[in-house]
Amino acid sequence: DRILTIPEGLLGFEEYTKYALYESEFEPFLWLQSIENQKLAFLIIDPFLICSDYETDIDDETLAKIEISKPEEIIIMTIVTIPIDGSPITANFQGPLVINKNNKKCIQAILTDNRWSTKVRIVDVLNQKGTNYKFLECFDEEKVLVSLDELEALQGKYSKVLLFLGQYQQDESEGVDRENIDIR
Repeated sequence: DRILTIPEGLLGFEEYTKYALYESEFEPFLWLQSIENQKLAFLIIDPFLICSDYETDIDDETLAKIEISKPEEIIIMTIVTIPIDGSPITANFQGPLVINKNNKKCIQAILTDNRWSTKVRIVDVLNQKGTNYKFLECFDEEKVLVSLDELEALQGKYSKVLLFLGQYQQDESEGVDRENIDIR
């Protein structure tokens, strides 16, 4: 029920075609976990939660690849990036995931609409909408960048504070260094 097949794979990860969808401890995010490579997982989100006027114009040929015949069969998600350097958390609105909710097939579409970017700053957009979020990123569990005193100081200032505890990893498969965040 939660297994997705991505026949063409994701951009940059074409060799992996089977994924499991899991709820994240950081609502409203979900995990898209590769079944073929346990070290490969993507944080994803419904883009309409971030931007209610988000539009996808996906051609029929692309939709046919995952056997979409009517709009009601579609679920749209976007991949979230949590940069290791502490720069803003972003969502890829230009390369949404299109899921056929009936057969659980998925494709990553590439939108040509220049309104959408591969790096939509989630916090900025939410705060513009009047939603008051704060994302705190801590990349070393032994040297947490945010103290409990700092967290208490944020209490009441934000509607929701999400704390990401992660660890930098390098994957040198195929001679390519990839930055992955191991969210705990």
